[in-house]
Amino acid sequence: MKKTVVISPYVKGVSGTLDHESDGGCITVHIRLNHSAGEDSILRLYALSTAHAVKMPYLAEMFDGRSEDMSALIGKDDLNAVGYAMEDIDTYLITEYSPEGEWALAGAFLGLEWCAPRFLQPKYKLPNSTQSVSTDEPLPNAPLSKAKEILDERRNGAFGAEYADAAAERFGAEVSVYPVVTIKGCDMYRWHRIDNAAPIGLLSSVAHIIKGSRTRSIIGTYGYYVAGVCRRDAHHIAVGIPSDIHIDPSPQVSDCSRFCDGYHITGIFFAKDGQYFEKYLQN
Repeated sequence: MKKTVVISPYVKGVSGTLDHESDGGCITVHIRLNHSAGEDSILRLYALSTAHAVKMPYLAEMFDGRSEDMSALIGKDDLNAVGYAMEDIDTYLITEYSPEGEWALAGAFLGLEWCAPRFLQPKYKLPNSTQSVSTDEPLPNAPLSKAKEILDERRNGAFGAEYADAAAERFGAEVSVYPVVTIKGCDMYRWHRIDNAAPIGLLSSVAHIIKGSRTRSIIGTYGYYVAGVCRRDAHHIAVGIPSDIHIDPSPQVSDCSRFCDGYHITGIFFAKDGQYFEKYLQN
């Protein structure tokens, strides 16, 4: 069922709507956001749950700081790997991330509105207020000491490594059923031909690469795309779209793409705290 909610701003001048739709295997999120984030910053989309308020949120997707129309695909298995069920997700948080730090831009609440951005930093400011709230002081219904403990575990790798390993293992198993192909000059990856337009592994990062209208059109013309797993470290994967060198099929990830043997290839890294785009072969 599709739900549409109005964005709740944490920063002046931010407004928009968020669509949430679940089909049993994944959640599709579409955001229309008016904002003034810096061009050099990154927008992050987190999925949270009021039923598990002390859990670290799931980093669903990252976008260019200029983005205003954004979509993400959240896989059931990705959520399960970090301790969430699909039906748990009832809150989304959009943040702006830059070298100076990370702060909340807006929240989207399918149910109860709550203090979703409290995990971001030791102190934060309440919306439309100059009052600073210390996380050393307990908030109603918010066991922050437990939240800090979980955050420390994640920073130390006890929580995050489990997600990264599970994501890499699951992707490797799923892609292995497809035919093996060779891409000259890219032999540090084991490549497979995906003969459909579905995002392999139900990964939001893969969906972000192939979701664009130009990408879908090109995949429709060629009838396939390729997905690879790094032979040295399965936490590094890549997606290749067949195309001419002068035609960028996925401009939304052009800064993390490289052309090789007839494919525009984008790298993805399974980190302790989520999926990150990377220029493939950099490692």
